[in-house]
Amino acid sequence: MKKNPPIIFITGISCSGKSTVYKYFKKNKKDCPSFDVRDIDEDSVPPAGRYHWKRFRMELLLSEALKNKKKGKGTIICGITIPFEVISSELYSPKENIYFIILTISEKEFNKRMKARLKTLKEEWRWESVRESNKKLAPILLNQAASLKNSYVINTEKVGEKEMIEKIKEVLISL
Repeated sequence: MKKNPPIIFITGISCSGKSTVYKYFKKNKKDCPSFDVRDIDEDSVPPAGRYHWKRFRMELLLSEALKNKKKGKGTIICGITIPFEVISSELYSPKENIYFIILTISEKEFNKRMKARLKTLKEEWRWESVRESNKKLAPILLNQAASLKNSYVINTEKVGEKEMIEKIKEVLISL
């Protein structure tokens, strides 16, 4: 049992790889046996009021992660999360060993990945909304990552899925 197991938020803009990471670690528990793996969107997403809902989900999952810590287990939480929202939570404490892995891609790569996703999801109406959200979110995440000691940035555009997972596993091992 780890004395102070970490809580890791894996965040980034849409199409950067968060869901891929979540699915991988959920399926391959042997690669992270001392972690509970959660996704902010795992219980579905409401059609309206997403901001307040996301904040509620982050708080709920952080609360669960803190309970896991008492049992000696770490938690990986995947999904769009703003680091300073976590830090401003009443549940946050610097002693809690919380880290952020921020996945990044360029707007060009986002467009490529979103086009591929739209072919299977049939949700073209989301394209412009998500693209505009990403334009606002990307610099916020990178600026916050630069100001935090407990963050890692991985450009998933330049690596394949397997390499991205390996890079994340390296971070997990280093904690």
